[in-house]
Formats: sequence, C-alpha cells, structure tokens
Amino acid sequence: LGHLDNGRTLTVVKCGARGALALDSATVGSSRASAVSADRRAIEVVPPAVDVVDTTGAGDSFNAGFLYAWLQGRPLEECLCAAAASGALSTRGVGGTAAQPSAEELEASVKAARTAPAGVSAGAQATGAEQTSAERTSAVLHAARGGGRERSGSGLT
Repeated sequence: LGHLDNGRTLTVVKCGARGALALDSATVGSSRASAVSADRRAIEVVPPAVDVVDTTGAGDSFNAGFLYAWLQGRPLEECLCAAAASGALSTRGVGGTAAQPSAEELEASVKAARTAPAGVSAGAQATGAEQTSAERTSAVLHAARGGGRERSGSGLT
C-alpha cells in the first residue's frame, strides 16, 4: 500500500474472502505528500464467515457498506468492517441485491467484528480459522502482481 499512497487519496484494497486493507487516513488531504508512510499504519479487516450462494454484486455491496459508514464519519477501521460485512453478507442469496444486509444486520456484524481477535472473522472464531498478517500481505502482493482473482469464500473481489 505504501507504493500507492500519495498522502492525498485513500486507497482501499479488496482482498476477496481475506477481507480488505487500507492505510490509516489520518493524513489524507494533507498538503504534505512526504507525510505518507512514516506515520500511517495499515488496517486489515476480515469479513464474517457466510455460506456463499452467489457473488454477483459483492464488490458493489462492499463499496456501499464502506460509504454507509464513511458518510457517517466513522473511523476507517469501522468503514472497512462495514464494507467487508456488506460485501460478504450480500453473497447469501442469488443476484446482486437479494441478500444485501439490512442496517441492523450490518451494525450487528460490525459490532461482532470489533470484538473478534485480530485476523479472525467473527464467524470464524468458533472454528479457529485464521490467517496471519504476513499471509494476507503475501496474498495481496501476489494478486497485485497479476495473481489469480479469488472467487470463493465471501465472494468479495
């Protein structure tokens, strides 16, 4: 992410079933482009575990979830949680909009994500399914270098 960071924009990376990541936006909008990586931290979130039926529209739902939280002035990490949850939950049914979460479902998922241990989705807590930060970063770099796109798990791409 550091290579994409220019200090003026917010870059969010969708990582499919692995969730999403972004650099802390504390200095976004700053006129100092040199303040880029030195004082910013990467934020990573994982989506809730869901039984995927159809991934149509998951990316659009991710965007909608992010904007839902962003326009309310929530912290970046909460915006990412809302985005990942919205995208994942939208894959529970057929079509692009049939299974989009209600505001209540989304809020419950965001709340559960805040209480989950780092690197573990709220739905995966019981199964012990987790992935290390290094594994997630490696997968993101692989995808950025032209690796295959993931179409399983939460369905987020």
